Amino acid sequence: MKQPSGAHVLVVDDEPALLRTVTANLGRRGFRVEIARTKAQEALDLLDHLPPSGYAAQIGELRGDALVALKRTDDARAAYADALANLDPNAANRQFVQMKLNDLGTAEAKG
Repeated sequence: MKQPSGAHVLVVDDEPALLRTVTANLGRRGFRVEIARTKAQEALDLLDHLPPSGYAAQIGELRGDALVALKRTDDARAAYADALANLDPNAANRQFVQMKLNDLGTAEAKG
């Protein structure tokens, strides 16, 4: 297996044992690991500094999750819509991202 040369991985979780295990395993495989824990703003700050390089859909979904946690519903709605726009129509998680967007309702309904 070819080793990644410093590929960047963002890990977002609130379980310390899981974070240690995932970080150690990825680090041994040559990945550069960033941990956001449960701090939504910290996760957003990390996401803002990642180059999209083929992961725009995943970054959009994670941004949406962080924005929901910050109660920035309109921004979250836009992030999920962006994720869907960049997600392959046959992607396994497409319905899940759509569900997150649907759960936020429409801007008019919230206003």
